[in-house]
Amino acid sequence: MHSCTGAPVFYSSYANKMKKMIDLISPFLFFVIVNAAVSSGMEALWTWYLQDRILAAAGPAYGWTVLHFWSLLSTAVPPGIGCLAVRRDLLRELYRFREDYENRKLEDVENGKTGRLSPDKEGRRFSLLLCSAVLLSLGLNSLISMIPGGSVSSLNGELAGPAQLVSAALVYGLMMPMIEESVFRGGLFSCLEREYGFRTAALFSALLFGLYHGSWQQGLYAFIMGIIFACAYEETGRLQVPCFMHGLCNLAVLFLGWTKIYGLICTPGWAAALLAAAAGGFMTAHRIATDKP
Repeated sequence: MHSCTGAPVFYSSYANKMKKMIDLISPFLFFVIVNAAVSSGMEALWTWYLQDRILAAAGPAYGWTVLHFWSLLSTAVPPGIGCLAVRRDLLRELYRFREDYENRKLEDVENGKTGRLSPDKEGRRFSLLLCSAVLLSLGLNSLISMIPGGSVSSLNGELAGPAQLVSAALVYGLMMPMIEESVFRGGLFSCLEREYGFRTAALFSALLFGLYHGSWQQGLYAFIMGIIFACAYEETGRLQVPCFMHGLCNLAVLFLGWTKIYGLICTPGWAAALLAAAAGGFMTAHRIATDKP
């Protein structure tokens, strides 16, 4: 007779691992729930009460402007409230990650693996990361836009004037990068990295980042950029770096869409050139970070 004791042990071990994973990502799940609840509430408020009244008061001349600003509010407010709901978990992870990063860097310096970067090298690395992120963002936008039905930005062609551009820049260039990087890199990536290592944490947090963005176009773009943002956070230990990278990428796409230049770069040649330049920039930034004294 064969013993069946292996099966219960296997399922028990699997259940424990799943429980541990759920415990780790529970703040993220709560963020998603709060985000969805607030978003649904705002949509219901607009549809059932505000829409007719506000549009009637605004008139035909300002109706589009009202819709634009409400769209921006609906984009920024739900994740902002969700982020506030899990702020304690995010702050705890930020402090833990920073402490782990400092200890890891100190150990590398003591073992002669790397040296401490001078302010000049820090500045060059930071500039390269920003420029390379923008080049990668534009290259991915160009590449995905050549696929039928594959536009990444939902605002291309919808920014009628400077007021709309400035308001969109504040939301997509400042507010959303701070919120999303705090949740996905500052919270989700850092807790997963401590438990499962860098690769698993970077891939899983980027996957959830892509799923969070909904459509396959934005999801694919967000997945790739999420891996890059995680690498930048891991290498610099500062959440400000992926925040700046994220914000600058969004601003570049917004500005090119507003000036109608966006369509000019959606060619195979431009996509290849932008992606190659981005790869070169990231490799150079990594070499600066890993230079020995």
